[in-house]
Amino acid sequence: MENELQSTIKYIEERSVNVKNNSEKISKALRKIDREFTEYFEEADITFYDSICIGRVNVFFDEVNVYLAINKNENDVWGINLDSKMKGCEYEYNQSIGYSDVEKLNIAIVKRLPEFLKLYSEALEKKDKEYENIASIAEKMEKMFEEGDQ
Repeated sequence: MENELQSTIKYIEERSVNVKNNSEKISKALRKIDREFTEYFEEADITFYDSICIGRVNVFFDEVNVYLAINKNENDVWGINLDSKMKGCEYEYNQSIGYSDVEKLNIAIVKRLPEFLKLYSEALEKKDKEYENIASIAEKMEKMFEEGDQ
């Protein structure tokens, strides 16, 4: 009985260490992903919210839904964030995915991130086409004025 208990305790210790190590790997990877995209998000200047809630967090003793978002964080830096603002939540929650202190959300982030980035890419493509069309019109107008000045 004592050997079985010791074996169980050792097994629990090993699994706990593995969970902690893998959790740290997830957080590290999310920080890297977030940093790699920062420059591009800033250049595009598109605030983008996911429509799928990935979890709930406690804010001021109340639980709020959080969504993936590409926006500026509390330090005015563009990134992939967890955000509660999309649904007009009473309490604001905005935190970088790489610094989420809610481990269960990290799993949801990793699962949702590929589809979310695809949706962002589609929104970016739409904005790119819109700006391309507007730039073409602006260039034509500019040429009209240049011809009129001659």
